[in-house]
Amino acid sequence: NIDSKLNDRAIIKIVTVEGQVVYENEEYINIGNNEIEIKCNNLSSGLYFINIESESYVKDFKFLKL
Repeated sequence: NIDSKLNDRAIIKIVTVEGQVVYENEEYINIGNNEIEIKCNNLSSGLYFINIESESYVKDFKFLKL
């Protein structure tokens, strides 16, 4: 979830532990709580990092794809 203070655009990236960007997309977000669904069924099993960045929001997550 993204809690935004502005109507904005967010860049979402999924990056491998080696630093390779395997997914990048731009999403429009509204003021308040936003939920973004990322389909990652084409990714191999392993550890990944998600980076979400907009003018008012920066967040990094890590996740394990089984």
